[in-house]
Amino acid sequence: MECLVFADGDERTAETLASVLGDEGIRVTRPLELDECLDLLARHGWGCLVLAGGETRAMFDALSQCRRIYPEVPVLVLVRHGDIGTAVRAMKAGAADCVEMPAKTARLLSVVTDLCCQTGREPPAYRAQLTRMERTVLGHILEGHTNREIADAICRSPRTIEVHRRHIMKKLGATNLVELLKQTLYAGDAGRTEVCHLHAERC
Repeated sequence: MECLVFADGDERTAETLASVLGDEGIRVTRPLELDECLDLLARHGWGCLVLAGGETRAMFDALSQCRRIYPEVPVLVLVRHGDIGTAVRAMKAGAADCVEMPAKTARLLSVVTDLCCQTGREPPAYRAQLTRMERTVLGHILEGHTNREIADAICRSPRTIEVHRRHIMKKLGATNLVELLKQTLYAGDAGRTEVCHLHAERC
């Protein structure tokens, strides 16, 4: 298996990833510039493209062009801990998966191996039915609001919001915000429609 890793300004993450994957026999190529990355995509059949570097123009240009020109190549985006904005943008732009860093070695290996072996897979189904209040809370979570901010906005206690958050995460099978995004923003048209209508349900 071979993967292409483009890290715009995040060489430490790229080095870590190359070391982890290399130890497992996965060949990693690391272009330094966007043009080099796109050139390599055109000249070789990669198992997946891994993008790191935060919310940078070069990173999203690589994601956009890969999805448009090489749709058969799945793209994994690595985001910094708690960077919900980049995760939302990446999933909406067509990333096949999104992992919050730092991530455990086993987690990275599992995701990269899965993408390399299952190119063209169908996205997961939107697996749970949320209550009206849970949908409202989810809408606020996806906007990056804290429990306190959500509580103030909908006139509930922070404790109540925490309970709703736990129920949402459990129903959607998510362990963190990035996993939650994958269930709601990359679950096909149904999931995207649900998110689009969250704000309308708040009133």
